[in-house]
Amino acid sequence: MTLTHGRFIAYEYDRMVVLFSMLDGEKEIPCAVSTSAMDELEGVVRARAGSA
Repeated sequence: MTLTHGRFIAYEYDRMVVLFSMLDGEKEIPCAVSTSAMDELEGVVRARAGSA
């Protein structure tokens, strides 16, 4: 079965991770993605710590 969108669960600020779910039919699948990974997918350039 195809995965479909589920729900937003939380944002863990200390780890900079978005928690969400996907649905496989009636079964909810817990998921997570880092904001760094999302930025990389979008091609966003981020400053590295200590660079100025």
